[in-house]
Amino acid sequence: MTTATRTSCPSCKGLMRHDRDESRCFQCGARQYPKVVLDTPKLAGAFTLPYVGDAEKHKTHLVKGWLHGDNGSVRLHCPFCGKTMARQPTQYGATYRAYRCPTKHIIRVTENEHKEPVGWR
Repeated sequence: MTTATRTSCPSCKGLMRHDRDESRCFQCGARQYPKVVLDTPKLAGAFTLPYVGDAEKHKTHLVKGWLHGDNGSVRLHCPFCGKTMARQPTQYGATYRAYRCPTKHIIRVTENEHKEPVGWR
């Protein structure tokens, strides 16, 4: 069981419920995720993403990735086998990006409103 606190939503001023992984507005459904601090500057460098889902067995797995300064693309290593993952198509307006490795592991990288990665599921 998680402990939760309540504050006001920045979008509609309704009540927000805060859990360990995210905050969700009761009224409009807006979500906020904890900000992930990248290890290096945003233009290029390595970073790690924590698991933000509900499965306890994945809490110890981190996704290692890096940003390419040339075109701003993101490359990720699979948290299960370590191979480089390829980005998969997602629906328009999705709040995540799907990635798949050659051994068919699929993860979803959750993004905030600025399209910055905050964690994976």
